[in-house]
Amino acid sequence: MRRLFGLKLIALVMCALAFTTAAHADLIFTPQRIIIEPNERSATISVVNSSNSVKAYTFDWIHTRMNEYGEVNEVVTNVGGSASFVVFSPSRITLRPGETQTIRLAVRRPAGLPAGEYRSHLRLNAEDLSPPALLASNTGGQGMAAQVNIALGFTLPIIVRQGQGGANITATAVELRPQDAQVMVRFDRQGAFSTFGNVHLFWRPDSTSQLTPIGQLNGVAVYPEVSTITRPIPLFPDHGADLSRGELHVYYVDPNANNAVLSQTGVSL
Repeated sequence: MRRLFGLKLIALVMCALAFTTAAHADLIFTPQRIIIEPNERSATISVVNSSNSVKAYTFDWIHTRMNEYGEVNEVVTNVGGSASFVVFSPSRITLRPGETQTIRLAVRRPAGLPAGEYRSHLRLNAEDLSPPALLASNTGGQGMAAQVNIALGFTLPIIVRQGQGGANITATAVELRPQDAQVMVRFDRQGAFSTFGNVHLFWRPDSTSQLTPIGQLNGVAVYPEVSTITRPIPLFPDHGADLSRGELHVYYVDPNANNAVLSQTGVSL
């Protein structure tokens, strides 16, 4: 009964919060992350130029590792990466205003690939197409060359899963920081695969009262290279909760699966 109550509450409070697209400046891409399951061999990314000018982008791979604070940092090695057996096309696009381009991903799993989850990040770099500066060539200024500037863009994870696996996750409030308007939440993960979801904080003065939403953080991933991370979840400025008493509940839900509850925990204040 408690889980059913939680599911209904989450559906009512968050039905408008699920998302499958993400935006960066004048670019919209769908989806915001790619998961290729064991029985799948391909995927696509839709890129839309929502600006009023022509935009150009190049694509390349980077490799990352997550630390205990949930931060994802670039690393040099491709250990555990998907880039070695995933190919994408095209590697450069130019989009007119309102134009859409599809990026195609193909998975070529090597024979004997061990079970598990493999991840690399596809980086999108925006080219500066403003009127180029003219540079004197090495011929003493006799020739001219166009300068092309490339601005660091943004990344999206390309996750390939192999074999049997899964993930269990528990999200628990471990520290109140009212002076910083945040609650520290610890995520404990078990299993071969990662999790991804939105975190919602609820409070109630006693067990007979309704839960009131008081904080939220979207897009929290826990990758296989870590079993535990701790993240600050910001409180709403006008949450109105008396955090010196009552109950604090943490819901971790999957926005790409109709807000399915991945974890729900409560603590007494």
